[in-house]
Amino acid sequence: MNDLFTRWREARPEYDQFNEDGIVNKECWDGIEPSKKILFILKETNGLEGSLADFLKNWGSPHYYRTWNNIARWAEIIISGTYLDNVSRQQLHDSLQKIAAINIKKQAGTSHSNRKMIFETADRDQKFLQEEIQGIDAGLIITCGFNVVSDCLHSHIFKEPDNWITDKETGLWYYNSNFIQENKKTTVISMPHPNRAKKKYTLKLKSLIQRI
Repeated sequence: MNDLFTRWREARPEYDQFNEDGIVNKECWDGIEPSKKILFILKETNGLEGSLADFLKNWGSPHYYRTWNNIARWAEIIISGTYLDNVSRQQLHDSLQKIAAINIKKQAGTSHSNRKMIFETADRDQKFLQEEIQGIDAGLIITCGFNVVSDCLHSHIFKEPDNWITDKETGLWYYNSNFIQENKKTTVISMPHPNRAKKKYTLKLKSLIQRI
């Protein structure tokens, strides 16, 4: 991804901080079954300086669990079928080594994202985002944020021809794309922002994964 991020950073000289992201730990990622390689897509970081991938690989910060505990839960439900009730710091670290995570906007924001700016970024950086997502080559994509992140991926970044499917049992939205990776199915599931996701959403995700 180094060449991609170099070109991307040069195209956005107005960014005082450019948050690189992607696969957290390549060695762990390579050991995951292809269909269970998960890419989590979020809007933007909250004041992070530097690489999100390095931040997650190197134990994060004292407060990063507020967003990432539920992402660890979702990852483990999918990869091992295990529900993590209480997520220890060690478990959080270990689970996040197995994933890839990116933000649509590579410049750090705040705890309150500007919806209009996120959509404008998705349109402006469409080709860069396509290249990054395709390069990660996940078997499963989780969009972390109803409407904003899910709409950015579906309708702005890849302009998918097919509509979302509403799962009757859980109410979650998903679709199977043959458009993200040529000649390969990529399942996309829309989830709420992990900061605001109650336990029921992890259990809904488990139910959906078992049936699709």
